[in-house]
Amino acid sequence: MASDISDSPLLQTRSDQFLVCGLGSLGQHCVANLKKFGVGVSAIDLLSYGIWEIESVPEILDRLLVGDCRHPTVLNEIEVWKYRAILFVTSDDRINIEAAFEARLRNPSARLVVRSGKTNLNTLLQSELGNFTALEPGELSASAFALAAFGDEMPASFQLEDRLARVIAHRATPGDALVNTKLGKLNSGWRRVLTHYRGDHAPEHLFFEWNPEDDIRDGDIAVWIEALSPKRQSNGSSSPLPLSQFLKGFRHTARLLRRTFRQWLHHLRPPFRDQLQRLVLLCGGALLGFLMVGGVLFYMFGPQMNLTDAFFAAACLLIGGYPDLLGGEFQFQLSMPWWLRLFGLTLAVVGTLFVGALYALMTQSLITARLRFFKRPAVSRHGHVVVIGLEMFGKRVVGRLQGLCEKVVGIEIHEASPDSIETIALLTLNKNHIAETLQQANVHTAKSVMTVTNDEMENLEITLMALRMNPAARFVVRTYNPRFSDNLARLFPNAQVLCVSALAAEAFVAAAFGERVPQLFRLKDHTIIVTEYKIESGDSLDGLLLSEVAYGFRVVPFLHINRVHGTQDWMPSDDNRLAPGDRLFVLATMNGLRRIELGRILERRYIVHVVKQRHTLMTQANFEGANVIARISGCDLGTAQALMANLPGDLPHPVYYQQGLTIVEKLHRNMIEARLVKIAS
Repeated sequence: MASDISDSPLLQTRSDQFLVCGLGSLGQHCVANLKKFGVGVSAIDLLSYGIWEIESVPEILDRLLVGDCRHPTVLNEIEVWKYRAILFVTSDDRINIEAAFEARLRNPSARLVVRSGKTNLNTLLQSELGNFTALEPGELSASAFALAAFGDEMPASFQLEDRLARVIAHRATPGDALVNTKLGKLNSGWRRVLTHYRGDHAPEHLFFEWNPEDDIRDGDIAVWIEALSPKRQSNGSSSPLPLSQFLKGFRHTARLLRRTFRQWLHHLRPPFRDQLQRLVLLCGGALLGFLMVGGVLFYMFGPQMNLTDAFFAAACLLIGGYPDLLGGEFQFQLSMPWWLRLFGLTLAVVGTLFVGALYALMTQSLITARLRFFKRPAVSRHGHVVVIGLEMFGKRVVGRLQGLCEKVVGIEIHEASPDSIETIALLTLNKNHIAETLQQANVHTAKSVMTVTNDEMENLEITLMALRMNPAARFVVRTYNPRFSDNLARLFPNAQVLCVSALAAEAFVAAAFGERVPQLFRLKDHTIIVTEYKIESGDSLDGLLLSEVAYGFRVVPFLHINRVHGTQDWMPSDDNRLAPGDRLFVLATMNGLRRIELGRILERRYIVHVVKQRHTLMTQANFEGANVIARISGCDLGTAQALMANLPGDLPHPVYYQQGLTIVEKLHRNMIEARLVKIAS
């Protein structure tokens, strides 16, 4: 996995201690990631391992205790009361929750991070235990797997607050509207550029390694995050539409209703193709004819009755009421001709036959409707995603893909279970004839193939066979062992080789430091963690400008919620300043989170050199220029005013590269010449 550690060394700046309970695959990855923060890490596990997935774990642990993390004597021996955070990451949810209870009794203030998929119970425990969060590795990483099926087109899509946020990777092609557009022009109130690269080689540090003044060329890839507005804003009412727009919408609605009504009429036309339906139409017409004739005959020649009673008598005969009406128990005051009684008997026989046919059609329609409701879709011919392995994790991946409106073909490793997903085409893998099953799934025309079974050797075998059938497809492979993952990624550079534990561990570690992790995803060779910070007085973010947060910690702020006003500022301005109680959502790598936690802000390496005003009489420009410098650089207004009063001169407050470019651009708008100068090292 690519890393951006090289820009600053790791120093242990505090005596924080963390405890990891459970050293399976997830636990070992948590230990390795925690050590990147320069903290002390101890661990408890029920077994003593001879072979480790991550070989360095035994050496980097401060202490390893073999025992049951639920047992009070084990927790006392490890001195559980001294840890800032405790991670319970065994493979058994019950053990994790029981151990969390025991730990809370002995350490009321520790941050508890629990591996658990019991959503309702987790919510209740969060309110009861306090400073508690529960995560499920499969739930966290399923979205990353599903989005990997898109390749580099859409690395992420997630719901946050009242909007849908998406990360888009756009490759410029000849004739593209973005060609020759400056990268800085892409930034707006709903979009923020993350990175830009030419070819397939992403920059080393991913974020902010691009120049806003660079033009987008053919073949370039620009990656941005965008927030899609909801249909209704909860904090405001929509303004009335102009009359022209109202009439346009009314005409559109009228056309839509007229088209819908025509389609409804079309469906009401008798479908003569089906023989049984033709028979029913015949029966219905015959019944209506007999009813009309019978009603008239009974009215004219039958016993004394009005026209309504005559028609009801005919209807009664048609539905089998002959014994009650003409069978002898019911006596008419007037005599009835014999031929009319015979006609009544005929009505009863005809009605029995035709009404029976109608009942048969109704029964057939109900059965057919049910069969259609439960009928699986057919296997797609092309452009679909094949998911192999529909255990619990595979079903989560399928759910994410369906949420993205993808056509999915699933392949079960074992016989289809009763709770199999009903809304996708489903096949069962024949292990003696794997190629045949893949052929039935139309792998040769699929756009993506995902092997997510619980056996990484099986995943490798199926991937190799599918690769022969369709080398152009995108392949996503689920693995468990880090060494095997690295080797497989080198052998198949075009495949996405993802390890659930490695992905989820970064979210668990971020949660251990008290942050909320709504989502994580992969961008090139980096795991990007969507992280929420709640600003507290005196912490490493309190009082900083968002430009300092972004460029100093190499994270991307994309949502700032102001505590005082309660406003949501999507793609916020660099000159926003954080205050206690604010909430900030950022995109960050693990190293960005580490910098924030340790308060290690990167060095400012540029100064703004202000040359002169273009028009010496423009005092307003002088005033505006000082405000721009103070607002964006973070220096005090007096320093900025002193600079503008003694031009040319250098701003004594160093800035970051993109921060300085913003200052220079805004000064130019105010008719002030300035340039950015790199500080000599």
